[in-house]
Parts: sequence; C-alpha cells; structure tokens
Amino acid sequence: MSRRTARLTARLAALVAAGLVLLSGCGLLSEEPEAHDLPEAVLADDLTLFRELITEDGAKLAVYSAALPQLQEQEGTGAAAINQFYRSEMEVLRADCDTWFNVVSEKNYPDTRTNSFAYRLLDAPAGFLAVERVMEVDGTANHYFTELFSLVSGWQRSFSDLYNTTVKCESRIRGAVRDWCVSNQIPCDELDTLSLSQLTAAFLPDGDSLRLYIDHRTLSVQQEQAVIVEIPLRDLEDFRLN
Repeated sequence: MSRRTARLTARLAALVAAGLVLLSGCGLLSEEPEAHDLPEAVLADDLTLFRELITEDGAKLAVYSAALPQLQEQEGTGAAAINQFYRSEMEVLRADCDTWFNVVSEKNYPDTRTNSFAYRLLDAPAGFLAVERVMEVDGTANHYFTELFSLVSGWQRSFSDLYNTTVKCESRIRGAVRDWCVSNQIPCDELDTLSLSQLTAAFLPDGDSLRLYIDHRTLSVQQEQAVIVEIPLRDLEDFRLN
C-alpha cells in the first residue's frame, strides 16, 4: 500500500472508529427486528466529485473523480446515519484530491494521471447494505473499501459481529484463502502470519459468497495487486451468530 493510500485509509478508518465508539456494549445483533419487518435500501442521487488539473497552457495533468451512495431517508431506518457517513467520506476525498493535485503538479508526468473512486452495491442479506468501493489509479485497482451497514440502525457491522471468531473459524477461513490462492496462482507465503482480524478486516457478503478484500503485498511480497477472495457462505454456517 502506498503512503498516500495508507493515509487515506487511516483517515477513513478514523471516521468509522469515531462512529463506533458510541456503539460499544449496545447488543447490536439482538436489536434487529424480524425479517419481514426489515427495511430495504432506496437509492437517492449519488454524491459526486469530478475535478481536472489543467495548466495555464491547457495541458491536462490529472483527473480525479468519485461517487458515493445516498439513500432516501425514511422514518424508522438508518438511512440518515448512512448518508452522513458518506457525506463525511466525501469531505475526506475532497481533501485527498487537493493533496494529490499538489503532488502531481510538482512532477513531470508524460501522460494525464487519473484517480477514481467508484462503488457498487452487492447482494446483501435482508436488512443490510453492502457497499464495495474501489480506488483506481491510472486505471488499475489500487485499494478496496468495504462497508456493511444495518439498514435498521445505520451502524456498520464487522466480521466479529456476524461470526463466532473461534480458532476453528480462523482455520476454516485460512484454509479457504489458501485454496483460493492455489486455484488462482496467487502467492500466499505470508498467509500463516496473518490473524483472522487481518484476513477479515475488509469483507462483504454477496449472495451465496463471502468476499474478503486483501491488499497487495499482504499475502506475499510477490502479490502485486489487491485481490478479492470468495468463500461459499455455507462453509461458515457453523460460525454464524445470528
């Protein structure tokens, strides 16, 4: 991960942490209503950012773009909290754009540099919103961001909120990641040094699969790009908390 990506990730993590400090000890899982009462996400207009860095003589040095989701706010749902989270995220991205443009303007790149943040919604379980975001630098996926929200409360959920993180669970996850790496010819010589919390730090459910997002050079120094490991949810059913 580059220094710039690390700084951006840390700033986004700080926003998440600030929101979760108030939630400790609240019994998140026990407060969900029955499945037939769960709200559904209704999308509103995206938050967007598009800026170009152009010199006085008209040369385009860089393009920065971003899109973040917004929901229609309905009474009795967590849509307002989710919207506020992404409005705060957009402020972070605006500041990141300023920093990146300053860096680019000091360099002598032969081609226009591009930096984009796109998102898509995955097939989340009822009552949840699963948002996958990707940062692409010059057209190459550089880093993934993931958010899993309760549509009831608007709070984010971690892997440990949903699964019993026992030693057996860790072994099951590690084995599934190893099998995926072997099948996809991805080096993973650092896999045994990674904790369960590191392997599941960025995750999302998607239909019948659990997706793990693992940054480049995490599984191995030879791992050149971030990867998405898919694990069948049925393999983790024994560890579900709710």
